[in-house]
Amino acid sequence: PDARVHLVCNGLAVASGGKIDVNGKGYRGGEIGATTGRGPGGGIGVNGSAGYGGVGGKNSLGRSGGTYGLATVPADPGSGGGGWGSGPNEGGCGGGAIWIEATGPVVVDGNVSANGDLAYANNSGGGSGGSIYILCATFDGTNGTVSAKGGNRQIYSGSSGGGRIAVIYTNIAAQAAVPVPSVVFSTAPGVEDYDVTRAGDPNDHVIEFNELHSVDYENDDQGAIDVFGNPT
Repeated sequence: PDARVHLVCNGLAVASGGKIDVNGKGYRGGEIGATTGRGPGGGIGVNGSAGYGGVGGKNSLGRSGGTYGLATVPADPGSGGGGWGSGPNEGGCGGGAIWIEATGPVVVDGNVSANGDLAYANNSGGGSGGSIYILCATFDGTNGTVSAKGGNRQIYSGSSGGGRIAVIYTNIAAQAAVPVPSVVFSTAPGVEDYDVTRAGDPNDHVIEFNELHSVDYENDDQGAIDVFGNPT
């Protein structure tokens, strides 16, 4: 897909009410005919949902898409969900990719999102969350959100896996002097899942900035979130 956002700047501020939005701009979902969704983690066949930072969901008829890409330098879009056999039953598209390189501060008071789309009809899988990479001197924000969530399911299908988010701040001393940002990060999987062995929870993997320093959260259905200092 060509729908990527790549910003190179001195500093960036996303104001309250403002947004950078590439929801559903990643790899396309599978079309009619029980087809596999596009992308490295595309849902496989009917009811198969896509994966990226976490695996996708499924029911007994489909297979979930797997994980791919780098947790610390995410650059890939999310993958598409699998399609169903008849009618306009296309799988959901994956979230797009956002790449921000700032030599100064990045402030997020609004919304930065690369969420996957829900499946467009019953029996089709959801698209996985995309990627958000932020390289900056310092990171700050008040009541902002940064999300790469998986697309919700439709009836009989699986919800998709979350995407990947990484934030690297290079001025560790200056970051330490900034009040802890009240920014919420989420790579939650899509809501609910037909496969009871991997039930998606919309509250999974929704965490605050101050919980993120020097850690990497990643497991099966949730995506991956990294925030760490990396002096240059």
